[in-house]
Amino acid sequence: MQGNFVAAAEIHKFNGKFYYAGTWNNHSVCIEQVPRRYNVPLNQTQLLVSDKVDGPYLPLVKDSLFCLGPTTWDIIDGTLYEENDTVYMVFVHEWTQLIDGTMAYMPLSKDLTHRLAEPTTIFRASEAAWSKEMNSIGEATFGMKMPGWVTDGPQMFRTETGRLGMLWSSWGENRYANGIAWSTSGSIKGPWIQEEVAFKGDNSGHGMIFKTFEGQLLYSVHHDGGTGRKPEIWTVDASGDNLILGKRIH
Repeated sequence: MQGNFVAAAEIHKFNGKFYYAGTWNNHSVCIEQVPRRYNVPLNQTQLLVSDKVDGPYLPLVKDSLFCLGPTTWDIIDGTLYEENDTVYMVFVHEWTQLIDGTMAYMPLSKDLTHRLAEPTTIFRASEAAWSKEMNSIGEATFGMKMPGWVTDGPQMFRTETGRLGMLWSSWGENRYANGIAWSTSGSIKGPWIQEEVAFKGDNSGHGMIFKTFEGQLLYSVHHDGGTGRKPEIWTVDASGDNLILGKRIH
């Protein structure tokens, strides 16, 4: 992968090693030509690995075109999630290719070097009432007026009661937005239902929750208040069945 565009970095710990999931591209490779719409480039989430959290990180598979997902899919924003001793990659199948973008998952091998099954769709962006069709809200992508619904930035989490949720982003009435989907079975296999309104819909998105070294649960998100996108950090409460936004601390 050429690395002209690198995004959506995350670090996860499994079995004593640290895995860096990031999205790389090779825009010299066109995986699909969508008539009257878009030439879809190769994007994939790849994994780097290290014995220490601060690196150095090296490619998990020493292949410049290391693709965990199908090479005919435009895949971004992969995240790792473990359930019943299986690590899954949850990822975005891009709306630029599908029109109605999706979230999907695939189980990975124990060493995380390849998928064990073909991806399964979790949900489509249009299933959320707060996710708006791009042309309907006047948004352009790469300078083009492309119709469709966006999926971005998944993160899996559980509340303290064990409820399984997913933070994810799309575009809404106030531009970028972060919302929540919930698994009614408590498993990645769903079925999944959507919150009616965005969790944070004020031109904020690609949010993630994390714990500080002191054990405090926080939520990081990028927000554009008119002067460019900047990070914000908020307190959140996951002690019940829902994720509740608290106060901004940064």
